Amino acid sequence: MNITRRTVLAVLAALALTVAIAPAASASEQEAPVVKVAGEVRITQDGTKVFAAFEVKSTGPAAAGMDHQPAKGVLEYRDGNGLRFKVSIEHIHAHSANEVHFGGVIVKASDPTLIGKHAHMVAVDNGKRGDRFSVLLTAAGTHEHAPPVLVERGELVVKVR
Repeated sequence: MNITRRTVLAVLAALALTVAIAPAASASEQEAPVVKVAGEVRITQDGTKVFAAFEVKSTGPAAAGMDHQPAKGVLEYRDGNGLRFKVSIEHIHAHSANEVHFGGVIVKASDPTLIGKHAHMVAVDNGKRGDRFSVLLTAAGTHEHAPPVLVERGELVVKVR
């Protein structure tokens, strides 16, 4: 009978611990915002006409001590100089309810020297006539961004919830 009582107490203690930990785990999952950005835009950046199409969504919370959340998505870029590339998006960060920064690695390009480099984007959703966007290429995944410029044609949508 002592063994049965110990077993019951052990099971109850384990159940109480599980119940106590579960809300903390689900609370941390709920704290991570769902961040999305999508659009097709034409801008003039550094004197060059640029077209970019993109769709990105966060896939979970940021790692401890990090601002950027993991993300999945793609950006396709082409410009007036004939440059084309495709970016596999890896991270996203909401700076506000209408501004996100996102980026990833170039996986395909008309210029093969760009493959493996990083692209960093800023998207600001100010409504149909006031959206802003930018693209910056870097050799590493350093957190850098170009100042966003006015979207001349097209639209982007930022959602943070």
